[in-house]
Amino acid sequence: MEAFKAQMKQTFDMSDLSLLCVEVHQDAAGITLLQTHYAKRILELGGMDGCNPTHTPMEERLRLSRHSTTTKVNPTHYRRLIESLHYLVHMRPDLAFAVGYVNRFIEGPTVEHQGAVKRIRHQLCQPIHGGAHGGTSRCCQAYLALHRRRAPLRPTLHQGS
Repeated sequence: MEAFKAQMKQTFDMSDLSLLCVEVHQDAAGITLLQTHYAKRILELGGMDGCNPTHTPMEERLRLSRHSTTTKVNPTHYRRLIESLHYLVHMRPDLAFAVGYVNRFIEGPTVEHQGAVKRIRHQLCQPIHGGAHGGTSRCCQAYLALHRRRAPLRPTLHQGS
């Protein structure tokens, strides 16, 4: 496996993402990138494996405040949760707004903020079959072009003739 990785790094501009468990699936429709195993690991570490999925990563019209009067939580633990969710945003754009929103409260998180993060993690229980897909449609190409600038993996996609 290490020899294959070294050969791929010579051929393509890419990073080793085995830590993030990026799964690459290629078929006639294109290339799909998933992080299913990484999402499951986040749930297991938080004791949430086998949890019930939610349909949305955030409550509708949720309003959180930096000046919340509820009990404070461990900021280090909260920061680790947010950072782990940031790695999923590249493959799970449905989480982007919610993760960005709870990230605003990283300095002084409370029980309310932690509850919002828990709901995002419940969204990870929802099976995702799409991932970041690089087919021949312009929409997929634009999405991947935008995220290539941010994500450490830069796949080279070849269009079919």
